[in-house]
Amino acid sequence: MLKSKRDDIESEAVIFDFDGTLIDSYTQRKFAHLRVCKFLSNYLDKKRTQVDQKIILKLISKIEIEMSDKMEWNRNVWWREVLKRCVGRNIQVPSTILTDASLIYWNTINERSFLYPGIKNFLQTLKQKGALLGLLSDTDGLKGMKSKRIADSGLTEFFDAILIAGEDTKEVKPHKQPFIKIAKLLGVPPEKCIFVGDNPNVDVAGVKELGMKTIIVGDNSSFFRESVIRPDFFIKRKNINELIELITSTISTRKSKQKSDE
Repeated sequence: MLKSKRDDIESEAVIFDFDGTLIDSYTQRKFAHLRVCKFLSNYLDKKRTQVDQKIILKLISKIEIEMSDKMEWNRNVWWREVLKRCVGRNIQVPSTILTDASLIYWNTINERSFLYPGIKNFLQTLKQKGALLGLLSDTDGLKGMKSKRIADSGLTEFFDAILIAGEDTKEVKPHKQPFIKIAKLLGVPPEKCIFVGDNPNVDVAGVKELGMKTIIVGDNSSFFRESVIRPDFFIKRKNINELIELITSTISTRKSKQKSDE
């Protein structure tokens, strides 16, 4: 369902989030959790500390929620906290162990992720309409991992600018710094950009004062109704044709105005 009038939007660039917007990586986390759980369990066994894998798995899920609420994306920090709670005290864990766990996590996510239906055709349509396309996504915590995952998705060719917040900038979303920088890379004022994401708390909060219009796509409309931070538009993921029509109409409006100015 649309939240405001589409006539309010005139865009020259469309900026996308990655995870949960263009690619389904979230539904694959349970497999990544399981592999990390087994890895951490083996590590504890070698330290002669036995912890039931069911307990470790529950802790991973719990800490993921806690860390996401804090916007702490470095998985090494997550695993250190998991191990701490497993043994009930701070323990010295080699950084190589934590990094190996993070690699297991992200490689599993990368192997099992898939593009949402129609995404490549959607991006191609926008390019044909003359839109500048940007991709703005937060770091995965391991430098270079998000760039690798984007490249492996086969989407790199569609974007005029790609920015990894937390690597290419000091701040991550929802801080406004990454949004300002991606607009600058595209050569377009922020108020002439549309941001398309899946999480109002991260993808909307940082752009309101910049004048960017926001579109949130998702499957659970109740989540967005309950969110304090409201996007300009909410569109259900299954209604991708509505999303295509909405965005392409704003690009067409821009082109027609350019012609009238001439």
